[in-house]
Amino acid sequence: SADKATVNNLFFDLKNLRVHLFLDKPVEDTSHYGIENSEKKLTLTTAEGHSFKFEIGNNTNDHKYVFAGRDSDPSIFLLEKDKVEKIFPTLHRLRNKKLLSFKMEDVERILIEYPGQTLELQKKGSDWNLLKPKEIKKIKPFIGQDTVWALNNLSFESIVEESVEPGVTGLDQPSVKVSLWEKGSQKPEVVRIGKKAMDLPQYYAQVEGSPPIFLIKERFLDEIPKDLEKFKG
Repeated sequence: SADKATVNNLFFDLKNLRVHLFLDKPVEDTSHYGIENSEKKLTLTTAEGHSFKFEIGNNTNDHKYVFAGRDSDPSIFLLEKDKVEKIFPTLHRLRNKKLLSFKMEDVERILIEYPGQTLELQKKGSDWNLLKPKEIKKIKPFIGQDTVWALNNLSFESIVEESVEPGVTGLDQPSVKVSLWEKGSQKPEVVRIGKKAMDLPQYYAQVEGSPPIFLIKERFLDEIPKDLEKFKG
């Protein structure tokens, strides 16, 4: 799935894109513009099936603008290069990078398993309770909400493309394993966090039942409860 925020930004940037200059006297040799063999083409298709297309050509000599053309008229025009780059995002920017998929309001149970320590939170009505390792009723509301928010926003920085041994990633013996259940669901969403990647402020992560191995930001580990201290007071 696509990242909604990136797609919305793309539409916003596209809607506000303006022609910098129309060329009054185009040269006879149109290959100068690089539009006919364009490597960047953007097509919008409406629900009614109407399509609108324009193509990006070569840079100008000062590299501040690009030549462009559209299928609705034969004009050649200039667009600001930095604004054009915004409407041609990379695949990494376009894709949804969240590791888990759930409705925040439907989460009713969270299990956080560290080596030697297990924390279990359960929601009842609007209240969150701690069940393990010690029962504490009606914990501070923000603890449960912040934990759900952190899990909802857990996103990968990159996908590990090469083959990596389990001992390197630490996913066979994770530093933390988080499971969450939605209302009426018997099967949880589960993510394992392994070791820190060498020379990077990132950790290996994997969603249970899915083969890809991801790298996530180190700060995620600071956004979920670690021990009872967070629940005291």
